[in-house]
Amino acid sequence: MLMVNLLQPITRSIWEPLLAVSMPWQLLVVTLAFLFFTPLFLLRILPWLLTNLLKIILAIAEATAQLLLWCLGWIVQTIGGGGRTPPIINLVDDILAEIPLSIRKAKDSSAKLSATTYTKRWIFRKKILYALPLLVIPMWFMRPWLGSITPVASLIDGTITFWCSFEHWAMTGQWAPSKLTCTYPDDPSPWSYTLKGKEYRYKREILEYTRTIETNSKDINAYYNRANRYLELDDMTSAIKDFTRTIDIDPKYVPGYTARGNTYLKLGIKLGDRNRVKKFAYDDFKKSVEIDTKYAPGYVGRGDVNRYLGDKEAALKEYNKAIKLDSKYAPAYFNRGKLYCDRFGNQEAATQDYELAAKLFQEQGQDNRYKEVISFIRKFSIYEVREGDGLTKIAQNYNVPEDSIISINQNTYPSIATNRDDIKVGWRLKIPVCR
Repeated sequence: MLMVNLLQPITRSIWEPLLAVSMPWQLLVVTLAFLFFTPLFLLRILPWLLTNLLKIILAIAEATAQLLLWCLGWIVQTIGGGGRTPPIINLVDDILAEIPLSIRKAKDSSAKLSATTYTKRWIFRKKILYALPLLVIPMWFMRPWLGSITPVASLIDGTITFWCSFEHWAMTGQWAPSKLTCTYPDDPSPWSYTLKGKEYRYKREILEYTRTIETNSKDINAYYNRANRYLELDDMTSAIKDFTRTIDIDPKYVPGYTARGNTYLKLGIKLGDRNRVKKFAYDDFKKSVEIDTKYAPGYVGRGDVNRYLGDKEAALKEYNKAIKLDSKYAPAYFNRGKLYCDRFGNQEAATQDYELAAKLFQEQGQDNRYKEVISFIRKFSIYEVREGDGLTKIAQNYNVPEDSIISINQNTYPSIATNRDDIKVGWRLKIPVCR
């Protein structure tokens, strides 16, 4: 077990660069590398190491034997006194005398072993056997059509499961196929490997938090952080369980309520369960602001629930309240921007909120959230007017009403409101996506 624990971090460092390689090519590369490096190690490097180690051991043994023989001679001279030598001394002398002979035989055997192993380069004599891994690729792509041949399909699927389990162990220390990234040839999305690095990193962190909890079952931060990692891995059930545990430990732990509320909200949206959102998510957000009336995330959560349920005025009121309490709370601007776009069709207001949210996320070092907001901003197309363009043509190309284009651009280009056909080459018109 100790050997396995020592081997796993080494395997992880070797395996990590392979995560971006799709499974059939990954299997091919590793198998070919194994077939090359195994004989190199077993028939070249390992014999060399063992031979040199044996030389050192034999040299030490030979020196020790010589020293013992000298000591034995000294003892005989000291206690002999011309009398009879004790039988035990003669026996020891005979044994020690055999050691140099045995050492010479061991050296000869070692030399013969080195002479034979150093000349071997391949495990198999028939080189055609090394082409067998190439069958992995066609077998992978043929798997969807081999479903009727049960033994073959089962063999392929079993190989994939074993491979995924090994990769999961190499990266996390747990032998189990990944539910997120272990994909099969007939899977709807067999080439989606973007989650791997994040998944394995979060699973290692979950193991660390679990060890902390085993040491201290009242560590509220460990439960909270582990729940967030479960949430990142889309394991909402485990996340809710851990968030609930934080509330059990401290019934006034406000972040626990809002985090659990957000999880209930995501789960409700995913399942299309409006009752779950109304009952569980909203109640958790409501409880958080009852405990702390100045806790902005709680109001944003209530705004998110109202936005999902279609009550845009109530949602706007909650977002405004959150921003009033904390003008630096970026999620409030981001989510209000979504509300302006999705429910009010106000692209100008949505753009302003998105830009402010992006600025705050960037200032606060939240790069992932910053990139998320930027992706929303980029949805707002900008069209540069060319020679021969007209408003009608642009509106038809983007499948949006002309009035929507006029409304969102009239502050920048006032003349467009009075004469929609008089647009100038070089104008950068915003194309509304919020309507």
